Parts: sequence; C-alpha cells; structure tokens
Amino acid sequence: MRINDTELGDGRIENKWYASEKKLGFDMYFKKNELRNLSLKGEYYPQKTENQFNASLIFDEFPVGWIEPVVKDYINEIKGGLTGSLKIGGTLKKPELRGKMKLNSFSTNVLYLGQKFSINDEFITVEPDMISCDLITLQDTKGNKADVNFTLYHDNFDNMNFDIFMIVRDDIQVIKTTSRDNELFYGNISVAKNSTVGIDMDYFGDINLNLNAKPAAGTEVFVPIYFEENAEAKDYIYFTSALATEEEKKERFTLARKSDLKLNMDLELDENATIQLLMDQYSDDRIEARGKGNISMTSSEERGFEILGTYEITDGTYSFSFSNIINKIFTIKPNSFISWNGDPMNGQASITASYKLRTDLYDLGVTAAYDTSELRRRIPVEVLLFIDGNYNGTCS
Repeated sequence: MRINDTELGDGRIENKWYASEKKLGFDMYFKKNELRNLSLKGEYYPQKTENQFNASLIFDEFPVGWIEPVVKDYINEIKGGLTGSLKIGGTLKKPELRGKMKLNSFSTNVLYLGQKFSINDEFITVEPDMISCDLITLQDTKGNKADVNFTLYHDNFDNMNFDIFMIVRDDIQVIKTTSRDNELFYGNISVAKNSTVGIDMDYFGDINLNLNAKPAAGTEVFVPIYFEENAEAKDYIYFTSALATEEEKKERFTLARKSDLKLNMDLELDENATIQLLMDQYSDDRIEARGKGNISMTSSEERGFEILGTYEITDGTYSFSFSNIINKIFTIKPNSFISWNGDPMNGQASITASYKLRTDLYDLGVTAAYDTSELRRRIPVEVLLFIDGNYNGTCS
C-alpha cells in the first residue's frame, strides 16, 4: 500500500456486519518490517444521523511524507513519523477526530524562507476543527533553537488556514534565499534571541510573513537597485513608461498575484548585519555596508516591494568599475547614510568614500611651481568620491 509514493507496507482488512445492532465492525492495519504503522478499529452505524463512528486510529512511526503533495507550495522534503492515537466520531460526511500524537524526527524545508527546520519528540493536539502544537522546540540546521506555537484551523478539512508564531531562544537562521527565490531582496538572515517570526495563511490563501528582529552575526541582505533590461518579460514584475499617469505610476513596481506572499519585516540593524546594494547587474558595482538603523521591508500585491527607514553606515566599501578597465574599491567614511521612503529604486544617499594610493602628480597636469623631478616623486594621494541624492539617477 502506498499513499502519494509513501510506502505503508502490507495491509489487512476485516469487516463484519452485526444485523441486530445494525452496525459494521471493522479492523484494519498496515504493517512494514513487522511494525504496524497504521491501525484502524471500531464500528460504523450507517443508519444513524449522528455519531455514526466509534473508532480508534492508531499511529506507530507512521511516515508523514505522504502529505507532501498536498502542501508542496509551502514546504517540501518532509521526513519523520507520527506515534499516538485518535478517537473518531461524527458522521461519514463530517468525521470528528480527537487525540494526541507525538512527532518524531520531523524535518522539512520551508519554501518561502529557503530554510530547513527540524522537530523531535513533540506533541500535536487534534480537535474536530483544529490541529495545534504549543511551545514546541524547533531547530535550524546548526542546532539553534526557537519556541513555536502552531495552529491549523479547518472546516471539515476544507477552508484551511494556519498560524505559526516563533520566539527565538538562540541566534537562529530564519531566511536563506538567493536571487532565484526573490529578485527584489534576498540573503541570509539570522536573528538574535527574543526576536519573533510569524507566518500565517488567511482564508484567501495569502501567506503573511512577519519578522520583528535584531540580526545575529552572519546576516547578509542583498538589495538590487537596478532595473533589468528585459525585466518587463518577467511575469511577476510590472513597469510603466515615463509618460504614465500618476495612477499608473503607483503600479510601476508591483508583485503579481502569483507570489501570494505578504512580507512585513522590521529589522533593528547593527554591525552584525551586512547590507549590499547591487548597483549594476553586469559589473560588480555595489555598496557593501555595516552600520545601524531601523529598517522596514514590506511587500504585497497592492503596494509592491517597499523599504522604509534610514541606515547609518559605520563601515563599508563601494566597488567602482568603469568599462571593465577601472576597478577600484573605495572605503566609505563614517556619517554616511542611505534612506528609503518606499520605493527601493528611489533611495536617497549621502555617502563619502575614499581611495588611497601612492602615485606621482605629473600625469595629473600639475606643473606650476614644481619641477619635473618633484612631480614624478610618488606621494600619498586620497581620492574622494561623493554620492549625494537619489542613487538611481540623480546623484551628484
């Protein structure tokens, strides 16, 4: 017997009709390697209008991977087993399940986060309209832990929605994505103790991700601030022309319905986090900075991707290139900053960066009051670069 490519083993079913009591008795199980991983035993009263079932469903290391095709849009690589029992009541059209089960050696990959998590020896409570876990311990791939509450609501296993709330116990990695997952922003985000993460799905099927966090060491956030030449062809990004109306301009950078993801991230950034602004898709031009500031990142179908806040740079570099001939790395000076008021493509920058070298002044055309031998002597020179204004076209 297989369910969605998950092997349950060999099964046996015994049924008996009791005419005097007008009930069907049944006893069935599936066994793999001498282990009865699934057993169902009880009675069914077909002529009753209520309480048709009186049965028990028993799990013993029952593999949970069978559910993956049902939830493949949200999680995958599901492993682990269930042990416990459920009482089955209600009717054939609307069965009612009650009981507790233990989740053993469970692991999965959360697609929207690009991260794997595991759970071991934690209990699940099942009620007729709800499946829940209270304060279970969740671990990332490095063994860092968080406390999680999970609730899945349903109406006779239809109209499902869920809610996950996580409080970080150790520094834990919660997002690990690349530009293939999300071209608007991506990276490795680890959050510090007492940070919170919430994920829920509403009745419309939209996923809401809420992150209120302070970054832990190793956090890297990448934000491309260029338009791709062929970006108009992407089915999840829309642009309007420079002659568009004000109403059309509001839609110039909008995530399509395809994603069904609403993001709300409040980050209290410090030197543990590195932000990289990618200036050009064809060169390595980028601003790589560490600093401090409160930054909010949101995305929704209605408003697109937005960034709000000011980021004060305490340390960083600006990689500058020109036609693959000149490639220099400038050091960003303190008191530089970048700020956003919504559109990530229209951020404001006030950055001073320097490039230090030893060179002669002869090739710079400095001749007055100096002799040639003096001008050819190599001396320390500091080149200053000023970026001031809108970094996507009106910087000076």
